[in-house]
Amino acid sequence: MMNTSAIRSYFRDLTYNQEESLALLEDIKQQLSLHDYERVKDNLIEKQIIITKIIDYLDNEQEA
Repeated sequence: MMNTSAIRSYFRDLTYNQEESLALLEDIKQQLSLHDYERVKDNLIEKQIIITKIIDYLDNEQEA
């Protein structure tokens, strides 16, 4: 049986790291072309969505 608590904790840490990455991206926005900025931001947001879905799934499994 997998340790869902540890896995949820891992993905919550990833969420925090993604939020930090988005904040850092805003800090360096002026140094990037608009295309690069938008590409990186979209990539980070897509990852954030996936991580959130995994956390939701694990939370639902824990409740079941």
